[in-house]
Amino acid sequence: MEDAQFEGMLDMSMNKLAEFRPGMFDEVLKKLKRMGSDKKLAIYILRGCCEELNLPSIVNLGDLWTNNLLWKKMDDGSFSSEIAAFIDFQIAFEGLTHEWILNQLDKHDPKFGEALNGNVVTEIKKIVKYLAAFHAHLLTKEQNWKNRFQSIAFLEFMDDAQFEIMLDMSMSKLVEFRPGMFDEVLKKLKRMGSDKKVAIYILRGCCEELNLPSIVNLGDLWTNNLLWKKIDDGSFSSEIAAFIDFQIAFEGNPAYDLARLIALCTDAEVRRELDTYIFDLYYENLTNFMAASGKKPEFSVNQFKTAYEYAYVQQAFGLSMLMMVFGQTAGMSDSEKAIHEAKLEKLLLRGKLGMEDAVKILERSQPEWLGA
Repeated sequence: MEDAQFEGMLDMSMNKLAEFRPGMFDEVLKKLKRMGSDKKLAIYILRGCCEELNLPSIVNLGDLWTNNLLWKKMDDGSFSSEIAAFIDFQIAFEGLTHEWILNQLDKHDPKFGEALNGNVVTEIKKIVKYLAAFHAHLLTKEQNWKNRFQSIAFLEFMDDAQFEIMLDMSMSKLVEFRPGMFDEVLKKLKRMGSDKKVAIYILRGCCEELNLPSIVNLGDLWTNNLLWKKIDDGSFSSEIAAFIDFQIAFEGNPAYDLARLIALCTDAEVRRELDTYIFDLYYENLTNFMAASGKKPEFSVNQFKTAYEYAYVQQAFGLSMLMMVFGQTAGMSDSEKAIHEAKLEKLLLRGKLGMEDAVKILERSQPEWLGA
């Protein structure tokens, strides 16, 4: 972020806190704002202080808190006090790349996904099966979760103006990353992307119109938030050990998680091929899993596909965030940098074609959401 964007993010957080409990934090926020809004000071705290204090600069996971820990399970089904894994380290910092961290963790059990690999057809099919099983459980056990995930945290954190600021930050970063490449498609999608009411409709409101059940979404499903089981010989199976990182889980559009997964993690030719059969595959698995409880889906494949398309056009914007996550090459050797830059070129093309396909969907289904 630029300095102004950095300060804008702080103001958003402070405003939300002041709104949540008026008057309670006014004095302390006034004293801390200067420190909190100074990007140079943040850089000093995160890295610069090491030299002054004569400390080694080491890898930080970047988001370590209790919700980003997995605990080992005991044979009786209870949880032990032993940690199985630290998770959610997309913002790890200090020179070492995200891929380096993945490589280190791959030496252990289980394995994390790799979002830069966009040719993941086998993995996507397997994930769809697990997602269908999860949805079948939700649809046959509503009493266990209904109305417990009403908050859509990443929207409620911001008012309309702040929501638009966040979009502008992502768009400006994308334009800066590759000038001219995204100008036209961003112009068409900005109106949809900056309208919080449209976002709420996509995430939840469309369920009523499409006569779809509103179910729990993990909220951040992509290949880097999956763990794969390890086989005894040390290789990795195609069986999922766990979905991870679901702090922003919410009730809403049942196709949201699938749309996020496919939008962020597949190259355009793979995604377009998946679109020809993935909805039928999901529905077939969902039907089979629900049959075990004597129930069946109360919606059609086409209803689900329409909800997916709504979610997809929003997730196409999420590709700009991937540029920020994977765009850094600090700490890489020349050969590693060359390989990484080639992957980024594919990621840029994934983003451009993904957004262009989002425009085509809106031209067909919701032309009023498009900008001039």
